[in-house]
Amino acid sequence: MPKLNSTATTFVVSIALAAGIVFLVERLQRDSLANGAVGSAAAEVAKPEANAPAPEPSRWAATAPGKVEPRGGEVGLRPEVAGKVAAVHVAIGDTIAAGDILFQLKDDELQARHRSALTEVRIRQRERSEDTPARAARDRLRAADAVYDAERALHDAKTKLDEARLERQAGRGSDTAVTTAQAAVNTATTELATKRKELDDIIAKDGTPLPTRLEGGLETARAELRILEIAIERTRVRAPRDGTVLAVDTRVGELVGPNSPTPVVRFGSTNDLTVTAEVAERDLGRIKIGQSVVVETAAFPDQQFQATVAKIAPSLSAPQIGGRGPRLQSDVDVIEVTIDLQPGVRLLPGMRVDVYFRPTDAAANTAAK
Repeated sequence: MPKLNSTATTFVVSIALAAGIVFLVERLQRDSLANGAVGSAAAEVAKPEANAPAPEPSRWAATAPGKVEPRGGEVGLRPEVAGKVAAVHVAIGDTIAAGDILFQLKDDELQARHRSALTEVRIRQRERSEDTPARAARDRLRAADAVYDAERALHDAKTKLDEARLERQAGRGSDTAVTTAQAAVNTATTELATKRKELDDIIAKDGTPLPTRLEGGLETARAELRILEIAIERTRVRAPRDGTVLAVDTRVGELVGPNSPTPVVRFGSTNDLTVTAEVAERDLGRIKIGQSVVVETAAFPDQQFQATVAKIAPSLSAPQIGGRGPRLQSDVDVIEVTIDLQPGVRLLPGMRVDVYFRPTDAAANTAAK
């Protein structure tokens, strides 16, 4: 094998190294130019335009979750005393008037004691009448008897009024019958107040003798009778005002009482509705009484209901509508805002809605339009 010339070998290696270096330098220059072009393009994209429009102002001053409620809120009723339900006189959707009996508890024992107390009063009244009272005490006795008679008349008038109301609720009675019975109750109430005043005036006179033992026994029996009538009245749960029944959570035979976990009957006005909105604390300064509001609900996605801010609560509270899970320390307190809806809106009590508050300044209102 022939030997290589060392000079020729060195020359070939030098040429190869020089070619590699030239290639590497050209590659680095091309990469540098490409990166520079990309950087320039990015800079051009990031550069803001001199005539770019200003961002559009927010259309709403604030937004908040809300809940539709009857004006004055829903009324949940429970009996004052515990007992078994004897009768339920209303159903969901029924229109009720103030004083109507919604449901009543069993009162068999109370009615039996009431009859016994009536008998006791008659016996003691006869015993007292057989005794010859002092002349100075006769006026007092007549006045006391007149008060008792007026109490009986009022009790009977109230019983007839309840019967007329129940007949009307069942569809068998009329408004005229209820009106007549109510007038009788009003008259009996006035008469009782008059008789009680006459008795008080007589007792206040100087020289009136003290009641005898027989008189005291009679008054005690009459007082026990009145106490039983009050107890019977507590077994009847009445509507405190006019409205519509929203829920009935009981059946005949169930045991209910003042500590029942849920109201036995809930009612409210469905003709006059409001919205209770929970506004975040940070938005409080953007809310004013009389402010225009738009209400939306998923039940009617294509409709907007116009409303007005009617009342702002005086203090903050924990959210009841927006948050349904356990409250955290990081949760934001809210302020309740009552909003008046226009009459005749197609909303129902209990609906959850979204509330949008329009800006109050003129410029913002113009932009919102």
